[in-house]
Amino acid sequence: MTNRKADEYQVGGDHYRKMAHQPQHLTRSYGLGGFEHSAIKYVSRWRNKGGIDDLRKALHFCEMLIENENRFIQIGQPKGFDLPLTSNEYCSDNDLGDLETIVVMCLCRWDRLLNPHYLKQAREAVLELIHVERMREKADSD
Repeated sequence: MTNRKADEYQVGGDHYRKMAHQPQHLTRSYGLGGFEHSAIKYVSRWRNKGGIDDLRKALHFCEMLIENENRFIQIGQPKGFDLPLTSNEYCSDNDLGDLETIVVMCLCRWDRLLNPHYLKQAREAVLELIHVERMREKADSD
């Protein structure tokens, strides 16, 4: 048993600990669901851990959100959270590129506004990331 807080260490690597803000910090700030969290996690870490496979995982979670968007939309009170960490800060402080930032911003907006357009936009940005990375890999191998 340790006296350390869970935020103070990472099991199985250090790819999250190296980040200015871990994906779970943004998830807690926005009260994001598991699918949104997973997509953000993979698109945030792909350059430092899983490469294009992480992008494919992010795409998979975006596609699951799109396919099930009506099941996620619930009538009720809108989410009202005190946001100690904004999506802008998360992206900027973690030096995410433009396409990664689009994914994070769209998933945070989807979660708060429940507009399916944001899910499709996030999916398209992940597809573009995969395309760009494939082109980079091809250029490196030539």
